Amino acid sequence: MQRAAQEGATLASITQSKPSSIANLCDLVIDLPKPEKEARSIHSLPLGSLFELSSLLLLEGMIAEMMHDHAIHEDSLRQRHNILE
Repeated sequence: MQRAAQEGATLASITQSKPSSIANLCDLVIDLPKPEKEARSIHSLPLGSLFELSSLLLLEGMIAEMMHDHAIHEDSLRQRHNILE
């Protein structure tokens, strides 16, 4: 994230811990709060699984909506995808 910030990238994060070193680097922070202890049950997902699944659903929905709104095909996304190493 630090390298991307140095390169001038616009950064976003999804977190359950809004005040964090990563969130502080970001231009946009989406806070997915932890469920209240009373809302958790013995059948809850283990460890970070609930956060990971919530993030996945949120992002997949956002991507699908943006692709639809801007008439973007999946091939176009593939061509623009980069990995900073």
